[in-house]
Amino acid sequence: MHQRHSANIVNHTHVQVLPTIVKKKLYISLVLLISWTSVTLGQNCHEFKKHLESIDSTYAPGHIIDRMDTVFNANRAFVDYTIKELLNKPSDKCFISNRNLLRKLDESFCDSSKTIIIDTLKNGNTCKVSLYVGKFKVSQHQLKTNEDSSTIKIIDGQFPFGGQYGVPKIEISKIEIEINGVKLKIPEKSYKNLYYPNLCISYGFQRKVEVFESLDGEYIYIYIYGGQAAGTYFSKLIFDQKKYLTKIVSDYYPLSIHSSFRASFIGF
Repeated sequence: MHQRHSANIVNHTHVQVLPTIVKKKLYISLVLLISWTSVTLGQNCHEFKKHLESIDSTYAPGHIIDRMDTVFNANRAFVDYTIKELLNKPSDKCFISNRNLLRKLDESFCDSSKTIIIDTLKNGNTCKVSLYVGKFKVSQHQLKTNEDSSTIKIIDGQFPFGGQYGVPKIEISKIEIEINGVKLKIPEKSYKNLYYPNLCISYGFQRKVEVFESLDGEYIYIYIYGGQAAGTYFSKLIFDQKKYLTKIVSDYYPLSIHSSFRASFIGF
């Protein structure tokens, strides 16, 4: 009887302990899932929905090539194309935004060699963004052209935005972001294939380098226009307050077919 009673006590103890272990495992799994979702999906997509509604309601007439009788909202059409064709991964759509809803950080200095933007973020942190340009030195790069060498297909393993129709002369040499004096980790490949950036002057479609923070204050966006003629591009580099996350870039073709060469262009 004593042994049977002891066994019952042991079994009863296991019945009580097991659910606690399971709960802990479930809690840890939930925390990991939330963390993974945050890293993978980026900002809350509810913010994206707000931006999409704003873009959708901001009408700009566009026409299908050779079908001038067919009119569509060029702002929304460009976003739809971006989601389908231009993202590094599907979840990057959460970073698409209407800059007209965002707060632009203040420019501190700009000349032909650099632009520096310093401001205080919504959370009270000081943010400093510095973008430097320099001469493109062919000897320091690997170029791959098409068969007749009329265009450059690849520079250092990446498509050369703004540099596909001749060896570029100007490149972004460095981008630095400091939050309260602490520098973010920014890989060179995030900006090294963006040539002839437009630094200081806005005119027509082209706008100078601008920096915005997301509505929730969690993310930093650097917008860079650049290139010339058929090499024109529009880009957005995306960071949280610790590191680089991703970028979205459009070259000339998507911009041209969506009537984007106008001062009211919203983009992504």
